[in-house]
Amino acid sequence: MPRDFRFSPAHARKARQGGPDTGGKGHYFVRIADRDHILFDYTRAHTTRVVRAMFKGFSGYIQADACSVYNALFRPAKSGDPEDDGCTRSEVGCWSHCRRKFWEAAFAKAPLAREILLRLSKIFEVDAQVFRKNKPPPAEIRRRRNTHLKPLLDEFFAFVEPEYRRIALGDAVRQSQALQRVLEDGRLRLDNNLSEGEMRASSPEATNMPKRPGPSSR
Repeated sequence: MPRDFRFSPAHARKARQGGPDTGGKGHYFVRIADRDHILFDYTRAHTTRVVRAMFKGFSGYIQADACSVYNALFRPAKSGDPEDDGCTRSEVGCWSHCRRKFWEAAFAKAPLAREILLRLSKIFEVDAQVFRKNKPPPAEIRRRRNTHLKPLLDEFFAFVEPEYRRIALGDAVRQSQALQRVLEDGRLRLDNNLSEGEMRASSPEATNMPKRPGPSSR
């Protein structure tokens, strides 16, 4: 395994239920490190213990959906925890998962959701422009994002925080630190749609996974 693997950005994604051979229920996971290493897992359980075992020994960024089973990866270790591996992981939020909640609210004709979707579309548009002219190195991506994207993220959270208890805003506010972590490292993505794409391409059982509306960040 490459030496830099455990320091690379990683992505985790849960797929639809359904065993690969036996027809039993289970879960597919895909983990991607810097687009070079794609690892697939099938497990019977979708639990914190399973997820911790998958990332045991990994230090660095992990981008995943906001499912609660991933929370243990980012919490400080408890004294005497036999499963603590001594590694530090930073959560990276997925803006596509954030946006999906507002699409659902917009379909329910919530005016506030439509306003937020316009703001989210601008965030995705500006992030895509960071890569449009060429393929810059991570340090340049970070610089461009902090120059052009950060003001939009600041405006977004300033808008949603006063409305914390309405529609899907609670999820966005609770994930604000993870969602803004994309500004820290140019290797990070705005969303983890890449892992879902790999799941669709490689797993017949995952072909019926629902697609999210809207474009990917790139």
